[in-house]
Amino acid sequence: GRLKLETLLRGACERDELEPWYQAQVDIRSGRITGFEALLRWTGAGPGYGPGAFVPMAEETGLILGIGERCLRRACLALAHWQALRPQDPPLSMAVNVSGHQLLGDGFVRIVEEALAESGIEPTSLHLEITESVFLEGARPAVTTLHQLKGLGVKLMMDDFGTGFSSLAYLHKLPLDGLKLDRSFVTSLETDLQFRAIVKGILDLATAMGLDVVAEGVENEQQRKILRRLGCESCQGFLFGQAVPLVEVPKLLEGGFLPPADPTPRRSGGAATPPG
Repeated sequence: GRLKLETLLRGACERDELEPWYQAQVDIRSGRITGFEALLRWTGAGPGYGPGAFVPMAEETGLILGIGERCLRRACLALAHWQALRPQDPPLSMAVNVSGHQLLGDGFVRIVEEALAESGIEPTSLHLEITESVFLEGARPAVTTLHQLKGLGVKLMMDDFGTGFSSLAYLHKLPLDGLKLDRSFVTSLETDLQFRAIVKGILDLATAMGLDVVAEGVENEQQRKILRRLGCESCQGFLFGQAVPLVEVPKLLEGGFLPPADPTPRRSGGAATPPG
């Protein structure tokens, strides 16, 4: 199993079969697309080889360094193109996941710098997502790298926030711009009032610290309404669509809004029609 996966993965890297697909991030009130997250997909791989299987293997073998760099560069180039398609302010953003291996590897800051230069996007449009576990391991070099990345002007998001243990203690020590609220919190919002209180606490804390919050895994209108009421401003999830390949993104941007667009009727002009 493992050896087979590693062999297949090496072949996939050589044939360049790993590519970013893009999931929209939206303004929770209007459904307007504000940016995208680049999510790795292995095109041509059979069932059972989803990111949950191949990403840990890529990290273990070090293949993630090459895969991650290609993904980052492509995502930045794609964003430059889409920003040009939709020049209104504020510019669309692009979130890209960064593994601990990349963060601690040699030259990651330079790689980000090159991706920014090559694409010409504003550094603030690039949101690097770093998992909480990287900090829990207390890696000092990771924190140094974060400060260097911050120096480039990119935004730093903590991914899977709330799934680790000592998040709150070190939050104020890190040069973060925002948190990704883990989907496990969102799933429980409808049925569990205690969870709702925890999410409210996280959102209040983020506001007090000047951090943005993006809720992941929003799957239905009820979850969206609760998050909106609790003060969350940005979200992504199947309610607004799955990750799509590069070629399908311009069609989404044409509509500008994703279903469900704001349910309150507007007197003037109305919301743009959701892409069909």
